[in-house]
Amino acid sequence: MPVLCEGSSAQSCQISDAILDLINQGVGIFAASSNSNCVPALSYVVGCRIHEGRQAITLFVDASEAGCLLENAKSSGRLSAVFSCPSTHQTIQIKGLVLKVSPASTEDFRYIEETVQRFTSDVMGLGFSKDYCVFMNAYDANAIMALTLQPQHIFDQTPGSQAGKLMSGQS
Repeated sequence: MPVLCEGSSAQSCQISDAILDLINQGVGIFAASSNSNCVPALSYVVGCRIHEGRQAITLFVDASEAGCLLENAKSSGRLSAVFSCPSTHQTIQIKGLVLKVSPASTEDFRYIEETVQRFTSDVMGLGFSKDYCVFMNAYDANAIMALTLQPQHIFDQTPGSQAGKLMSGQS
């Protein structure tokens, strides 16, 4: 798969300690992108990896369920992801440029399992069963694709008066 925004001069923003803490406490993640007709596609994300320097994040999706999202991300070069902690409702949205779309590597499955474990722990604390969590986070290991994105804007999407507020990036 090609690198979609190599050498991009677009302004990136760094993932802060607070955002890293939120992502590491156990979040549900969804990604979205739209096609040239502005028709959106949405997919559940089974894992994520914050890269060193915190200026890139890789999202892992099951291609058997995320075909339209993958096509849209490749053709538009843009992606949005929402990270939401079920127990607190704290939610952020990261919008940015797609840097790379590729099959997941063997090493990537460590990040997927860590994401699933943290999310499962948070949701089980709300009274949901482990079976429910296993079902919700099921994926085909042979179909995992990695979408690496360069964050350009980070928004607070936690319900309340600050929802929609730009946290990081250029307005």
